[in-house]
Amino acid sequence: MSLTIYLLRHSQSNPRSNLPSEEWPLTEKGQQQSRRLVSVLNSLGIDKVFSSPYKRCIDTIKPFIESIGRPFTIEQDLHECHVTHQFLPDPNDFWDIFERSWNDFTFSYPDGESCRKGQDRIIRLIDRLKSEESGTLLLSSHGNLISLLLNSLDSGFGFQESRQLKNPDLIKITVSDAISWDKTFDSAKLLGEIFTDQDQTPITIEASGHAETRLQ
Repeated sequence: MSLTIYLLRHSQSNPRSNLPSEEWPLTEKGQQQSRRLVSVLNSLGIDKVFSSPYKRCIDTIKPFIESIGRPFTIEQDLHECHVTHQFLPDPNDFWDIFERSWNDFTFSYPDGESCRKGQDRIIRLIDRLKSEESGTLLLSSHGNLISLLLNSLDSGFGFQESRQLKNPDLIKITVSDAISWDKTFDSAKLLGEIFTDQDQTPITIEASGHAETRLQ
């Protein structure tokens, strides 16, 4: 039996130096995006919803969940693939480390997870869902983890392509004997008036009681 899965990258969030990544909130714009996602997601015939345990992913689907009046499942394996958990306020440092991790799938800092391990994790999850679920699923997750799955399906999808994912973004895959990426599904037609680019993400740095917000 085939399974349809929509991978949802979370709405625009606000990385903050005083919070762990798991607790980063959505921006006001991100909250608006999540409310506007309701009609989009309602059109997809979703049967069951799974989410990363991170706040930004849960808050992205919350308006949709409230609209359909059904519960969702926290899935630990949908958490972000962090090469390091260090807060990197300089976008150049962030992207340099991110690119290095894509050039060397075994690279990570001692506190992080390599792209290879993250990719293996998301593939194992999809395989498990294939054996346990049916119908149409929505997985609310993160840009890097989703990108690693797409790379496993198309080796031409790499660092530069991952940078082009939006907040929010939607990818459609089908699972039968194998996992297939449905590239005919055009998320821009559904989200073109909703999404923002990654470089529009505001970063807040707090020090000595003072908060400074800048764009990524």
